[in-house]
Amino acid sequence: MIVAQSCAQKLSKENEMSRLAAENVIDKYLKNEVKDKNYIVFSSGDIQFVVLVKDSDSYHEYFIDNSDKGSAYMQDTLFQSKDELFKKMFDLDSYHKSYTSFDSEFYKNGYEISSGNITYFALVTKDRAKYGESRLSFYVKPNPIDAEVYLYFTERLLKWVRSMH
Repeated sequence: MIVAQSCAQKLSKENEMSRLAAENVIDKYLKNEVKDKNYIVFSSGDIQFVVLVKDSDSYHEYFIDNSDKGSAYMQDTLFQSKDELFKKMFDLDSYHKSYTSFDSEFYKNGYEISSGNITYFALVTKDRAKYGESRLSFYVKPNPIDAEVYLYFTERLLKWVRSMH
């Protein structure tokens, strides 16, 4: 039922492009790694992606830079963690059920700050339902994603990008 609501929600062309970019990267590079697992995808500019996959007793993080069309840089890291942050990241109750963008009800009264590249975020369940799905700017206040969770993904993305140069 949730999947049907998510798919039925009419998205703008830009929002649909970010969703498709994330789905394409997952299908192309991580299809087997995410099979029957919950994962979080975070991207900047629909080009650089951090994907955190929840295994039964660990978390596998992938960084994918898809800026060179036809090939991608991919790095992965394994975390053995009982950290509360990781539990919070995969708690479905922490997220909005609908797609959030600057056109959403969440921003009907505006926002304090919006700066930087476009980001895409979604917690995707094993049955492919999406939670917390959003397309916003890198720095945004207020943010519909928990501040600690969002900070984790922005810091990880910046770390990976810096390590490439």
